[in-house]
Amino acid sequence: MAVRACQAAGFQPRIRHHVNDFRTVLALAAIGQGAGFVPEMATERTPEDVVLTRLPLFRRSKIAFRAGGGTHPAIAAFVAAARTAVGATDRAPE
Repeated sequence: MAVRACQAAGFQPRIRHHVNDFRTVLALAAIGQGAGFVPEMATERTPEDVVLTRLPLFRRSKIAFRAGGGTHPAIAAFVAAARTAVGATDRAPE
């Protein structure tokens, strides 16, 4: 997603780090080691030296589970918690 967004903006990013943890992305940005895309849900504890800029990008996520598993109490609880978390931050891009 990040590479495609940069290409759409007219440049090819120079990738120095590959991480899949948003806190690590924020920590690397805080020490001047780059920039990254971070979902709003992951910005609750943003380091002081990091500037967040809302972009007109969005990404949809889906919950996958075995057919018929949607009624299992653990799956139902996870789906409800995920919807609550997303609903708390679900806003149209500014």
